[in-house]
Amino acid sequence: MISLRNVEKFYQHGPSKTFVLRRVNLEFRQGEFVSIMGPSGAGKSTLLHILGMFDTDWSGEYEFLGQPVQKLGKKERSELCKRHIGFVFQSYHLMVALGGAMILLCGVGVFLLWRGKLFGNRRFLAVLMPGFLLPHLANQAGWLSAEVGRQPWAVYNLLRTGEGVSPVLTAGQAALSLAVFCAIYAFLLWAYVFLVLRLIREGPEPEAAETAAGKEAGHG
Repeated sequence: MISLRNVEKFYQHGPSKTFVLRRVNLEFRQGEFVSIMGPSGAGKSTLLHILGMFDTDWSGEYEFLGQPVQKLGKKERSELCKRHIGFVFQSYHLMVALGGAMILLCGVGVFLLWRGKLFGNRRFLAVLMPGFLLPHLANQAGWLSAEVGRQPWAVYNLLRTGEGVSPVLTAGQAALSLAVFCAIYAFLLWAYVFLVLRLIREGPEPEAAETAAGKEAGHG
């Protein structure tokens, strides 16, 4: 059903080559249940992208249902993939897109506030109303991508913790990422508390207070 012969993929760095896959020979028969396991950086995702026909920059022979994939055109590969392959993506595109939309809304809001036009722009305020969901949705999308990766295998003791650790990520890089995230969220918390307390100290705007007082007098 699926046959790989001498499949290789590398990245060119000047005169040198970094091989992600080298001389891979595999054969999967119909009805088999196969799991590809290994440490991070071993080329598992790269191999899956080749098998799923999303990656075309490789060498060797790939036969799928009797079809020589390396000889097929882009349209033929796409049709073959759509008919026979279901692919679970592990990329964080949805999280990045939702997070980018949130940042864009915040940027536009700050610009309108600086120009003194924020509270008069009813259309933008209507967009902001459901906008508070974007951070939550982005976070959940990120966790969904992570949960279909190696994490659940390690949690249920199907993958050893040592095999789930990425060898390309150093302890210093992890500590730096954690420190940066803590600093960003600490700043956001400080900004939120600062703005809320400032609004409380200033109280309602004079026009709003006068309008409210007039309504109360009218009712009286």
